[in-house]
Amino acid sequence: MSFSLMMAENFDFFMMMFLAIVMLFFVSSAYLLYCYRTGNVRRVKLFVPVIMSLLFVTFSAQLVSRYYLFKFSVEAISQPSSIVKFNGIEVSNEIREKLIYAFKNRKQTKLSGSHPLEKITLTIQSELFSISFSLRKDSREHDLYWVFLRNSRITGVNTFINLNI
Repeated sequence: MSFSLMMAENFDFFMMMFLAIVMLFFVSSAYLLYCYRTGNVRRVKLFVPVIMSLLFVTFSAQLVSRYYLFKFSVEAISQPSSIVKFNGIEVSNEIREKLIYAFKNRKQTKLSGSHPLEKITLTIQSELFSISFSLRKDSREHDLYWVFLRNSRITGVNTFINLNI
């Protein structure tokens, strides 16, 4: 199994690892602040590179896993042998092309003040893996969808896509 396929299949694990290391960072930061205020500067000098390394590894793993998650999704949608369904109904080639374009041009941020509305389940089944996304339409921009990974322990938004269907 390739590293990239492992990253895509274990996205939940990498997100949990990311949250655990962020919590470790906050606890370590509190300890560093305590050491600094009590005058033990030597511990601070030794501990800062460790914290910086943890942050670098965490953010890198999270970004790489998200990249491969959507890269494999685009590749699977592009394959004629794969099955792509919206709410259990197989989609046409025109909608596949729109999905490919939307996933390639996804956004990580949006303007605040809106919330997700109606839910569409997107299921992609290829020869190598199967993945399900929840697409939730934005309350203000009707072509903007919030993308969630279905059946995930992490319930946050993965990305935003513009999709006119």
